[in-house]
Amino acid sequence: MAEIRNSGREGFRRDMGQGIKTGVKAGTAAEVKQIDISRGARTVQSGRPASGSRPASGSRTAQSGRVVQGSRPASGGRTAQSGRVVQGSRPTSGSRPPQSSARGGQQAARAGARGGTRRRTVRRRRRSSGLGVIAVLLLLVVCIGFYLYGRVEKTYTLEAGTAIQAEKLLSYGKGTPLILEDLTTEQSRTPGEYTVKVKMAPFTHKVKVTVQDTVAPVATGEEVICKYGEELAKEDFVSGIIDGTDVSVAFEQGPDYQKGGLQEIILVLTDEGNNKTRVKASLYISNLMSEITREAGSPVPEARDYLDNIAGFENTEIYYITDPGSIDMSVPGSQEIAVLLDGRECTTTLTVLDTVAPQFTVKHVDGWTLKPIAPETFVKKMTDATAVTYSYVQEPDWNTAGSGSAEIVATDAAGNTSSQTVSFKLKEDKVAPEVSLSTIDIIIGEAVSYKKAVGYSDNADTKAELKLDIDNSKVDPNTVGTYEVVYTVTDTAGNFTSKTGKVFVMAEKPVYYDENVVNEKADEVLASILKDNMTLYEKTKAIYNWVHSKIGYISHSEKGDWVRGAYEGLVKRQGDCFVYACTAKVLLTRAGITNMDIVKSTVNPSHYWNLVDIGDGWYHFDATPRKDKTVFFMWTDEQLREYSESHKNTHIYDKSLYPEIN
Repeated sequence: MAEIRNSGREGFRRDMGQGIKTGVKAGTAAEVKQIDISRGARTVQSGRPASGSRPASGSRTAQSGRVVQGSRPASGGRTAQSGRVVQGSRPTSGSRPPQSSARGGQQAARAGARGGTRRRTVRRRRRSSGLGVIAVLLLLVVCIGFYLYGRVEKTYTLEAGTAIQAEKLLSYGKGTPLILEDLTTEQSRTPGEYTVKVKMAPFTHKVKVTVQDTVAPVATGEEVICKYGEELAKEDFVSGIIDGTDVSVAFEQGPDYQKGGLQEIILVLTDEGNNKTRVKASLYISNLMSEITREAGSPVPEARDYLDNIAGFENTEIYYITDPGSIDMSVPGSQEIAVLLDGRECTTTLTVLDTVAPQFTVKHVDGWTLKPIAPETFVKKMTDATAVTYSYVQEPDWNTAGSGSAEIVATDAAGNTSSQTVSFKLKEDKVAPEVSLSTIDIIIGEAVSYKKAVGYSDNADTKAELKLDIDNSKVDPNTVGTYEVVYTVTDTAGNFTSKTGKVFVMAEKPVYYDENVVNEKADEVLASILKDNMTLYEKTKAIYNWVHSKIGYISHSEKGDWVRGAYEGLVKRQGDCFVYACTAKVLLTRAGITNMDIVKSTVNPSHYWNLVDIGDGWYHFDATPRKDKTVFFMWTDEQLREYSESHKNTHIYDKSLYPEIN
């Protein structure tokens, strides 16, 4: 038996794959030795292979004796035999059958040696190929790293006052670096070298930033106005300074503060980069005082009163910009005054002082118990430039009848005070209010105005101080009939008067007189007394004369229907004050003259007249004749008040119900 040695498991298996077919006679009891190669070990077995058995594919078998008839080596394998080949076997295609078993063993050994050499060569080649790939990959990684790392600039130049533009830190490629640590505001405005951190994936870089200042400052020169004797800072002469660094200001041609008028100023602006800019400005020095003071109540100052009397400023021109009419010299305090000084707008301050206490005289006052007298009632005459208020040092006792005194204090707007002692006498009020009523006519279902039917007054209280109570609980405005209404008026002292009035609820309101007829009669009268060229005053006077002279006075007429009253005056030509007032009303209205009804506030007896306005406010117009022949045409309120007080209150009225009368 030939021994086959291999240099490697793979080579051996390859030789066996090339296979040499060896046959043995069937039934031969020759001993077959089979070599099993495992992990490089050799094993020899004795025994007879089973009929028709076959070695494993790719294995190589050394045999002694004959191969069992009909057996065949694995495809491509080679078999070394001792002895002759069994008759009928054939070698693998492309191989030569061995001449003898010894020769076959030698060939197998040589083939194994060749296979081992080839395997070692392949392994070496494979190792070399792997190392080359790794080297190429490492080189590629290094190249990519150098490419990525080199994309960020190492240095950067920045103009002072500007910000780093991250995209300009990139040398090549795409993307924008992320600035991790930027310059501070102070650093960006100060020339020098600084370091910033920049992130450009996957690396963090340090970039050297050089801050430089190459741009000169920019600024605007100003015209500055100052008062004589003042001094200004250099910075007051420039505005709008623009530069990336801090800028210092210096005079190249400075001001002369002892020289009035206009002068040129030249300044030099220098930044931290030593860049310089010359700026022209101007200075106007005036003798305008910053403040003047005047006593309250004094006249408004002249414009030149705001100028200080300094030699060299005699020709200064000054005019008010502030409206002098808006300056209130009666109110203490300070206000800004705008003036035009040699064509320049300037401001100063006017301060109004009040250092004088109020001066006033007083009078004796009679009053009623339970009715406090206001302190200003005692003031007869007051002299002060500002508004004055009055108060009692101690509130008097107003509940006890008799004479008393009190001290009142006058205080002006500045807090100055003065005082006076006053006297008064209180009487007990025992007189009840006076009440007069008229009937009320309504159509069924209409609302009732109860207050229009009552008039009331009092000897001590004003109408506003009196209390009016109306009991209309018995009135049913939805049912035809006659009903009673109780009116009760109470004064401050508790005196009261109650009267009962009538309310007539009718199915329909009777028509007494036609307003159209009254208007026609009025137009006929106006046509006879008015002319086209008359003024409103002349027309008003003509109407007054006609009513006053053409209507006869009688002491009674029906009240409540002005159309009926006007009809009686125009047609019947007779009536009382109500008829006179109603007739004047329709004539004035038809003539286009503004007018209003007015009625006396006391009702025993009552009295009616008119108010007219011909363009300059309201006046009293009373055409009713009087025994003393007084003509009440276009009277002022003061004229009527004086007459009324001297004639038993003939024309007193509630001023709260009417507009202000001249």
